[in-house]
Amino acid sequence: MQLEDRDRHVVPRWRSVRRTITAGEFQVLSMPKALDVRHLEELQRFAQLWEASPRRETAVDLLGAAVVAGRHDLTVSPASYLVEVATDGPIGLMATRALATRDSPDVTDDRERELDPDTLEPDQIREWIGRQKDRLADDPRNALAWASLARRYVALGQNWKADYALTIATSLAPRSRYILRVFTRFCVHIGEPQRAIRLLEDSGRVQSDPLIHAAYLSAIGAGSARVPSLRPARQLLDNDAFKPIERSDLASEVGTLELAAGADRRTRKLFERSLASPTDNSLAQAEWASHRVLSLEVPLAQTKVPFAAEAQAQAAFQQGDWESALLNAKTWQQDQPFDTSAAFLGTIVALVGLERWHDGLEFCRVGLRTHPGHPMLLNDLAYALIELGQLEEATKALDEVGEPTGTEPTDIAVRATRGLLAFRRGDVEEGRRRYLDAVSASQTASNRDYEAMALAMLLREECRLAAPDRIKMLAASIAAVSPYVSNLAVRTCVTRALGLADAALSDK
Repeated sequence: MQLEDRDRHVVPRWRSVRRTITAGEFQVLSMPKALDVRHLEELQRFAQLWEASPRRETAVDLLGAAVVAGRHDLTVSPASYLVEVATDGPIGLMATRALATRDSPDVTDDRERELDPDTLEPDQIREWIGRQKDRLADDPRNALAWASLARRYVALGQNWKADYALTIATSLAPRSRYILRVFTRFCVHIGEPQRAIRLLEDSGRVQSDPLIHAAYLSAIGAGSARVPSLRPARQLLDNDAFKPIERSDLASEVGTLELAAGADRRTRKLFERSLASPTDNSLAQAEWASHRVLSLEVPLAQTKVPFAAEAQAQAAFQQGDWESALLNAKTWQQDQPFDTSAAFLGTIVALVGLERWHDGLEFCRVGLRTHPGHPMLLNDLAYALIELGQLEEATKALDEVGEPTGTEPTDIAVRATRGLLAFRRGDVEEGRRRYLDAVSASQTASNRDYEAMALAMLLREECRLAAPDRIKMLAASIAAVSPYVSNLAVRTCVTRALGLADAALSDK
């Protein structure tokens, strides 16, 4: 396991919104409900930006997000500002309407309250999508609602529909920070970062907005393209007209690039800057970097950042706090079901750290819904199924991956999982052969974590068979490799296996 359907039916009435809106127009002119969790995150972020830097751009961002969320209490200040500076066009209209309706009660249908819009259950997601499409038929110019719809399609693995919805969103709001960043993340998800790069460049905000520049560098990195000069990024980072929270993501993005270049000292300073007023993205990136950069400390306990589950999950994993890691990984995956990192961390915590097969199975199924056919997720799915006694289903998953031929982590993992399957089918010699093949491949790749994992899993099966000579031999092999194991979940697996060996030998 990782130690790190195109239905083209579209409701005809949607087609009327395929047009280009001028860049000055804003995305929201009404108040749909059932906002998803990422929009609520942006609302909190926009409120922080507006408080720190009250100007037209931050007023527009906060007003739009607050109107969509029905948070009239947050519309008054930015709307008053926009009216005062005589903003005209759709934005001025939205500001005027927000002030006129600020005392109106926020009525939400009881049905909306009952259905969690961030559920990962496919049937509930489809129900939510149906209602969202009805709203969009009445309010087709709401870009945030289109982005919310796209996110739900991604959660179902229906990327074509998500692409269509985001195309509309970007046409309606070609300069919106949120829409541009959502589109960038989606393009990276589907392996087409160049599309995001083109849209970001066309927005005209790459060189003037640190949040957009951070998304731009991220898209370039995802496409393995040569990163252009970092001078514009550094100029934005040094521009005090932007508050620390606006520059946080860019600081962590440049810090990651500096880390890849081996500039440890500059890397630490950049990540420390990103932590001055972090976002959930920069906090998670800093937590990742803290295990690679000397003296970089991330004060998670003192940092109050909404939606910090990714950083919390990573930190708990590094501390071997499996219960906390599992809980935060679930929250992270619910928040970002398209992120395979959430699925990978969740599966290793559930399957290796805690041996909770059903939890591991669910992480895999959600991950495979958004990344169909992913070989490592299929392998982990098969492993969970084997432990649950569902051997035929496990065989189908492994057959979909195919026979391993190399020494990459996926190849090693599949070799080992096929060994476990053979053992559970009663073919002991085939199981041993497969596991030893995984050990050999790990040694060829100098992958000590995978070598120890394969040996520990084989030792566990030998303990089931009560074969003392083999148990002693494997225990000695594990003892030789265990000092070099870096992954805490693998260490837990090794300790557990050695405990089984001691118990098996003491019974003899």
